[in-house]
Amino acid sequence: MDDNTPSTDPEAQKIHGIPLLTEPVQAVLNRRQQVDYAEERRDLLQWLINLGKDPEHGEGYSVNTIKPRSYRMDKFYRWVWKEYDGYTTEITP
Repeated sequence: MDDNTPSTDPEAQKIHGIPLLTEPVQAVLNRRQQVDYAEERRDLLQWLINLGKDPEHGEGYSVNTIKPRSYRMDKFYRWVWKEYDGYTTEITP
């Protein structure tokens, strides 16, 4: 397996029990997009857990707070992809 192939181990594809690729995402993205999205999601989840609450003091959110938010973010990304005709991780207000 090369570095661009996601692990088939389900636990390797999670951050503190939060899946990087949900089933709905796997259904709509091709393999390359899945790799990109998983990397983006991993970075975001790790930042939220480690620093997201108060970056200046290095305080993150609890996993119990992040888990439901991660599913809402995942749903939002899928909505953006559908509404704007394609995959992106660059979402701005």
